[in-house]
Amino acid sequence: MTDSRKYNLEELAIAMCPEDPRRILPPVRENHRSILDIGGGAGQTLIALDLGGRSPVVSVDLDFEALSLGKELSEGIDFVCARGESLPFKDHSFDMVICRVAIPYMHISKALTEMGRVLRPGGLLWATLHTFQMTAGELLRHLVGFEIRGAIYRLYILINGVALHYIGRQFRWPFSQGRYESCQSPKGITRSLHSAGFTEIRIQKNSFFIVTAEKNYNNKLQDGFQPSITRLDQT
Repeated sequence: MTDSRKYNLEELAIAMCPEDPRRILPPVRENHRSILDIGGGAGQTLIALDLGGRSPVVSVDLDFEALSLGKELSEGIDFVCARGESLPFKDHSFDMVICRVAIPYMHISKALTEMGRVLRPGGLLWATLHTFQMTAGELLRHLVGFEIRGAIYRLYILINGVALHYIGRQFRWPFSQGRYESCQSPKGITRSLHSAGFTEIRIQKNSFFIVTAEKNYNNKLQDGFQPSITRLDQT
């Protein structure tokens, strides 16, 4: 069994087990008839949601092997090989976009702009992100283990996270064309969502770092507009 197939089957097992603390699923509303999962792998999140009767339901990923596995596992999901920064769908195609732990590996401003483009006005974006604390912990583990290359890459991720937080920018990993990765802060992701035309931004940080936002009905933010932001941090 290849690493990709094994990983995605393990992710499916987690998604299907309500008692697993690693499990997290988005709240799908009745009016979410068309759903896109970006970075969805073999469609494990969509399979666990049991979305029978909704259409279209689409999982996008760059891992062709994961997409092939998904086709074996579900006939009700369409699987598409594409990047989150360049989605092959028409404007206003979906009521909901899901992105579970894939945004941190993208050029965030481009990806969010694409997500906003394919969402219908008032459509919902639900995403999970990577915290500074998680990346800092990974950096420490690499340093303790004298894993220099891993430590350098985690340092790059932290620098990108700081840049997103303060100036709303990301930098490409210099040793790989087109590769971006970052950790996120509430301030940084709020700025990015605002710039991409989202409002009603809600952030939750407890066991997971979750953000939800709605596509602005006008899809244009007037000068001086401030989105509605709700913090649901656990104390």
